[in-house]
Amino acid sequence: MLLVVNLLLCCCVGEMTHDDYLEQALELAGDNRAELEAVLDHYKDEPEKLRAAQFLIENMPGHYSYRPGSRIEEYYALGKNILTSSLSPTEQNDSLLKLYQERFVGVLNDTVQDIRIIKADYLIQNIDSAFLLWKDGLWLQHLDFDQFCEYVLPYKCYELQSLDHWRDTLRSCFGDVMTNWIPNDESYASPYNAACVLRERIARDVHPLIMYSAMAPSFGNAENMHRITFGTCTDYVHLAICTMRAIGIPAFYDSTPQWGRYRAGHDWYAILSDKGERLTSEWDITTNPGGLFLPYQRIPKVYRYTYAINREVEQYLRDATFPQSFSQFQKDVTDEYYATTDLAIPVTFNEKRINDKYVYLAVFNGVYSDWNIVAYGNLKKNYKCADGTTQTAGIFPKTGRNILYLMVQVDENGMFPLSLPFILHSNGEIEYVESHTDDKRSVTLGRKYH
Repeated sequence: MLLVVNLLLCCCVGEMTHDDYLEQALELAGDNRAELEAVLDHYKDEPEKLRAAQFLIENMPGHYSYRPGSRIEEYYALGKNILTSSLSPTEQNDSLLKLYQERFVGVLNDTVQDIRIIKADYLIQNIDSAFLLWKDGLWLQHLDFDQFCEYVLPYKCYELQSLDHWRDTLRSCFGDVMTNWIPNDESYASPYNAACVLRERIARDVHPLIMYSAMAPSFGNAENMHRITFGTCTDYVHLAICTMRAIGIPAFYDSTPQWGRYRAGHDWYAILSDKGERLTSEWDITTNPGGLFLPYQRIPKVYRYTYAINREVEQYLRDATFPQSFSQFQKDVTDEYYATTDLAIPVTFNEKRINDKYVYLAVFNGVYSDWNIVAYGNLKKNYKCADGTTQTAGIFPKTGRNILYLMVQVDENGMFPLSLPFILHSNGEIEYVESHTDDKRSVTLGRKYH
């Protein structure tokens, strides 16, 4: 899916205002501009809702959906028949995977930017519904406007989610557990308690089964989303966030591209409590928010999915010679979870091969390329290092500790190192790891993984 948008380059990012971004988005809408202008005109006498509409529109470029009328709708319809059948979850997955491979290969590529297809009525209905929850609901009144815009307002919670009435659908499926909850003490007004009650209901009805084998494509429509009997942790995180926002609980989606000592990544959900605290789940709808978060794991980077465009990442995607798969709808929140270090790593290898102003941090994963890129940083020439020398160095803020890294760059031939591997220790000190091939010894491995 293409996330890089060819935006107008009328002025540099640092000089642009919200009005500039809004006009840029309206230009990008093309023939759909009138729909977006109708939304702005609808709220011309409601300043707060107008600001919310402007926020959605100016950050809409780069958000994608499947093209209306595409064959994905047929796949979803046939998928519903399988999800509501008497087949076991494994058999459902096998049937869906076969269906996709035989009839729908390539359908996932038929996407279009939301800003070119979204309709005024749909956007207005979503804005009004979100405001009603914010102003009249129990679990959102502690949010300021900016928090509301990220954690409740957006018309979608993740990329390629269908532009359907997901709030209404998911409320009708799970909302009764909230209306039947007797408001007899202070816990009723707590977003934390509300999230726990709702999560338990979702898990009870859905019976989530996490699969790691080959799987059919996920369902982005609300009609199928609440029926999934199998999926990845990401699928069930999506379900948790969509349902919580539909009910009126401020939820968001954090992720790591890779553990610090294991090749997999991980996604989870979190809520914003009425104390202003981030309450994190360990997994998906199988765990409540607010518990101890994976204390035995080391994480190099944590990224939060956002609706708003990260203008810094947008600039990186535009300027990098060989841009990697970073999303302009993510922000780095690693320091919210772990002690971190702002790194400056001198370039010691392949300086003549450098062809970009960006460099990368990679973590060892032992699969495919052996190293997996988890962060990008700026390349600084004539950087004054801690030892007083001046060198070319890669600058990486907010880096997770107690992990082995390698600084690399990428060209048309792939990834190549710019430094020795190094361990960023728990105290923030760096230890470079150099192999000595003339000093060999034998080792017996008692186990393969931690």
